[in-house]
Amino acid sequence: MEKRISKKEDCYLLAKKLMQDLGNKIEFFRSINSTVPSGKYLSTYRRDNNENLHFGHWLPFYFEYSKNDFLTIGVGVNYYGTEKGEQLAALSDFYEVISGLHGCPTMFYTMKKDNLIYLGWSFINKEEEIKKKLNNKEIESLIIIDDVINKKMVKEDDDLRKIGLPIELYPLVSNDIESFLMHKTGKEMHLDEKVLLK
Repeated sequence: MEKRISKKEDCYLLAKKLMQDLGNKIEFFRSINSTVPSGKYLSTYRRDNNENLHFGHWLPFYFEYSKNDFLTIGVGVNYYGTEKGEQLAALSDFYEVISGLHGCPTMFYTMKKDNLIYLGWSFINKEEEIKKKLNNKEIESLIIIDDVINKKMVKEDDDLRKIGLPIELYPLVSNDIESFLMHKTGKEMHLDEKVLLK
């Protein structure tokens, strides 16, 4: 199977969309006219506590994109150590923008070689891409996303819609719920996870 190629013009348009929707939460390192745009993300909570994208605990991110083939986005950790909840809250912000364009991703995964968390969309040859990931020895963990179930559950469950991630990632969010909610809402919250974002 041919190697997937990220397209500069598609990446440029997606980068513009992310900047428009996420505003001052993100900043790109270099030109967005690239096949692999990368940048830094800072949550509302950190910004409201006098941090900024130049002197703050920002998280690195990057993506690759070809609108008729695939999209992959990864979010990393900062130099000081990042709680998983904060990392997932950042991924949630990106997911909410991208899912408006392309719906649910195909998969969530982590790699042995880095500390990023990834969402991947496959627009063609979806089953083949899942098999490739399952057989990839560099993959540390892999969660397959079910688009049909997500559409049904989000329609029925308001909390899931507020979380802004596929339902399959709910257990990961629950493991660090306070950090997730703090960076997702911009406020420190000490809640029973059952009441979540109500």
